[in-house]
Amino acid sequence: MSGEFSDDLRQAYVVAKNELVKYVRGKKIILVGLLLLLVWGLITALPVLFNGSMTAKDHFAYYVSFVSLLVVIIVAMFASGAISSEYEERTALVVFTRPIKKWPIFIGKLFSALILGIAAMALYYLMSIVAVFAYTQELPPNILLSLAFAILYVFAATGVAMMFSSLVKKSGTSAILTFFFLF
Repeated sequence: MSGEFSDDLRQAYVVAKNELVKYVRGKKIILVGLLLLLVWGLITALPVLFNGSMTAKDHFAYYVSFVSLLVVIIVAMFASGAISSEYEERTALVVFTRPIKKWPIFIGKLFSALILGIAAMALYYLMSIVAVFAYTQELPPNILLSLAFAILYVFAATGVAMMFSSLVKKSGTSAILTFFFLF
């Protein structure tokens, strides 16, 4: 029993690794990076130009106010097509006939989407903390608590996206459903 379970975990790891390689080599990761930089850049520049003095808490609040929108976009891009892409690319016909259970495929795709979402949020928070510290020379309060809530939201939103991806056979439809359901 434990040998079979460890083999399933190994297969989930292989699926997650292949999904991460696919995402990193694709154009979506560049688009997400540019989106994060654009939002961060606008939030960094506009309050400094139009509001003379702010506390670290006020400045950090501007960054945190866009976290939910960024999570929805990131999850819609990465997690919403995880399962449905198997049907669109016809790889499900090959994969599902192999002696691999479906749950390691699902878990591997879920973990790869979670890793990318958490990494994007960690990068956004790191850039935001650096910008706030450069502007105010102090750290905002409750940084880790805010990051923890953002990661929880990534986890929940990824679950919703995986649900829609499992229900429909088109990645675009799944992304639209995920975006509007979470937005």
